[in-house]
Amino acid sequence: MLDETVAYYPVVMRLSRPGLYSAPLPQGFRLERWAPGREGDWAAIQCAANNGAAREKMEAVFEREFAPEPELLARRMLLAYGPGGEPAATAALWHGADLGSDMARVHWVATAPPFEGRGLCTALMASLMDIYRAEGCAGGIYLTTQTTSWPAIGIYKRFGFRPEMRPGDETAWALIDEKLAQRRR
Repeated sequence: MLDETVAYYPVVMRLSRPGLYSAPLPQGFRLERWAPGREGDWAAIQCAANNGAAREKMEAVFEREFAPEPELLARRMLLAYGPGGEPAATAALWHGADLGSDMARVHWVATAPPFEGRGLCTALMASLMDIYRAEGCAGGIYLTTQTTSWPAIGIYKRFGFRPEMRPGDETAWALIDEKLAQRRR
């Protein structure tokens, strides 16, 4: 869930060399790769995690961002399902050029609010690092996020992602660092 009490600033993070991580799914959850027909599950997770975003908006994002590359999608998008089979979380290892050249990108990570705090994002991130290595990716990984997702930024930092400082980012990172410090207290 986005923290809308925090001012919104977009930020970028980069991981130069992914390590090996072990983060099992919580008991009763299962992790699956995308397959045709799961677009609705992805959209449902995104709607729930993005404070009730319109389903049509999320379906349009899926069509624009992912649908044009179904083979890549089947290898690089993960969905976590809850004990009752309900869509719980998702993440993808995609590609992008926000840093000036095409490179691996962690893209559209989301956990539906009823499943937050159970380690799903951590398990998804560890699996994405495995996919990065299995796919023979090189050159590091980046992600785009925002200050309103500061809890997720704490997870990304534990994986070794660091701020990609751009002009004007000081305010955003000061805000994020303060929120993360408050959580540790």
